[in-house]
Amino acid sequence: MPEPSAEIAYLFRHALLRDAAYDLQPPATRAHLHGLAVQLLEQFHGGRAPMPDLTPPAAHSFTPHRTDGIASELAAHARLAVQAGGDPDLDEPLRVYHCRAAQVAEQAYGHAEALSAWQRAAALFPDSRRGECLRRAANSALRLMRPEQAEQLHVAALDLAVECDDVGLEAAVRGSRTVLLYQLARLEECDREGALALELLQRAGDRRGEAAVLSALGSRYVARSDFERGEAFNIRAREIARETGFGKLDAAVTVNLGNLRSFQHRWQEAEELDREGLALARALNTRDIEAQALMNLAEVFQNTGRLEQAESHLRAAVELARETGQPMVLAYGLSELGRLLMSLGLAPEAEPLLRDAIAVGLETSGNVVFAADQCRLALCLLSQGRRDEAAALWGESIGVIRARGRAASLQRMQDEMREHCRRFGLLPLQAEEPPTPP
Repeated sequence: MPEPSAEIAYLFRHALLRDAAYDLQPPATRAHLHGLAVQLLEQFHGGRAPMPDLTPPAAHSFTPHRTDGIASELAAHARLAVQAGGDPDLDEPLRVYHCRAAQVAEQAYGHAEALSAWQRAAALFPDSRRGECLRRAANSALRLMRPEQAEQLHVAALDLAVECDDVGLEAAVRGSRTVLLYQLARLEECDREGALALELLQRAGDRRGEAAVLSALGSRYVARSDFERGEAFNIRAREIARETGFGKLDAAVTVNLGNLRSFQHRWQEAEELDREGLALARALNTRDIEAQALMNLAEVFQNTGRLEQAESHLRAAVELARETGQPMVLAYGLSELGRLLMSLGLAPEAEPLLRDAIAVGLETSGNVVFAADQCRLALCLLSQGRRDEAAALWGESIGVIRARGRAASLQRMQDEMREHCRRFGLLPLQAEEPPTPP
């Protein structure tokens, strides 16, 4: 093992000495030093940041401040000062900077950091603001593909909303739960929760929240091939987003409408909507929605014979999905890239991409995405002459999609299978198929 450099050795010894010196200080001195750090850092960064408004619907907005770049550091100093018995006046910056650190992490797609900061912030409030922190923590948990944790946080937030008789908070929590239930494929619960959320959001005057739920329910209807209803809900969501200046949701819903047109094989309209959504996302620097728009456009290009553009858009979308922490979009992008390579007769190159997509999809704990990826892997295996493996995997995966009521996904996978088999002269797979005789 090589000897550490003199610089590394110095830094290591310095860190040990620093920590030892800190541990020797009495609690009162530590509290004073951390409190002083908060004061000086605030002075150098434009003073104390304002407390974010955690009352829905104001909670949808975020106003930057010069301290945002060091919000986590300020929160840590304030927390250590309070823990050491410091000035009670530090309770306020403690709450401010935990909330702002969480919001900054959300903006940067740092979902794990946001989850931790929102949970810390929740413990600092005695009122319904604690419920909003828990709701935001649940949203971060869901983005990390931790649905069980998200549901636990939602339940805690909902209990608090009922206890405090806070209709606005209850409406916001039920709206977030609608999205969770849709992603978990608990579709009847999703419908009930969505209907109740819309009623409460309208009573609370939370129009942005209402638009978000309309969009989620619109996606739910599209997934079960109720295109007319899905379109109506998404169009209404986009109208509200534009009326309220909710640019990010405007971009997201526009991309959703493009996806709807792709389901209907109306490729020109799909391309127009996806390009519009991509432009909106780029103007707002919302890279998560940009990734989805690129993915949608790749599907349009693939189905209209522009395969080089499809591949370049898919590769760009996969990288953005990695950067912005979107496992579901990443799994979908890898799967689509695998499908594209299969269409070019490159099944061996497609197989590792599809297996990566399945590995990511399985982490979603209940999302139907991985089953569609397994269908494609079955076709990949079929192309390589491994029919028994393909048939078993196809039957299992189609069963999962059918059981979860995803009619549009079921039809899409069956259409893909028939087209793939036609193109490469293969015998189509059945949902249940006897093994090939030895």
